[in-house]
Amino acid sequence: GDIAWLRIPVSALGALHENSFVKRIEAYPMNVSVLNDTMRAHVRADWAHQGIWLPQPYKGTGVLMGYIDSGIDLSHPDFKDSLGNTRVKWLWDMTLPAAANTPQPYGYGQEWNDTDIDAGGAAAHTGQQEYGHGTYVTGIGSGNGRALGHFQGVAPESELIIVNYDF
Repeated sequence: GDIAWLRIPVSALGALHENSFVKRIEAYPMNVSVLNDTMRAHVRADWAHQGIWLPQPYKGTGVLMGYIDSGIDLSHPDFKDSLGNTRVKWLWDMTLPAAANTPQPYGYGQEWNDTDIDAGGAAAHTGQQEYGHGTYVTGIGSGNGRALGHFQGVAPESELIIVNYDF
């Protein structure tokens, strides 16, 4: 309706503000930075990874994490093990049409297990819905840092169940 998003130089803000149709201007600083490199420290996940004040280190080994979001980029290195196999144990994409791999008794979407995923059977799932939000969220929780060699999530050794929810 009456909301616009613009990218203009700061020097043009005065002239824009002079227009009678402008009721309000909000600006956001451009000094945005990735915080996943400091997130673990802020929530003390690094302490758990190192076993500080705990009987042992905890990094998600033996833990199955479930994410209901907009899917996942199955090719992303942070969701693969050291041999290149997927860490996703099950994927259910609720947005896809019914097919032979539609889970019953639900009757909608398609699902794959890790064997199907590693064999390329989940090619119909792109993980791009909602601009990759599900991949981002899964990285915060369970990314193992293989993509860049760092930026691990809270439980980098966990296994994954992913549901691409039909928002």
